[in-house]
Amino acid sequence: MGIDHLDGTILHERIERIEVGASDKSSGKRVQHIHIKYDDVGFIPIHELTEQETA
Repeated sequence: MGIDHLDGTILHERIERIEVGASDKSSGKRVQHIHIKYDDVGFIPIHELTEQETA
């Protein structure tokens, strides 16, 4: 399936669950972990989604 544009409907159909962890300020900065579980794929680490392909 080719998706040219993400909208609310497509996200609602493709995301199974969003887990938001408790915030932590022990390092002086606020850190909060968010995990998105996609249907038929599972969890994808955010660094894999943001990496650009190199040819």
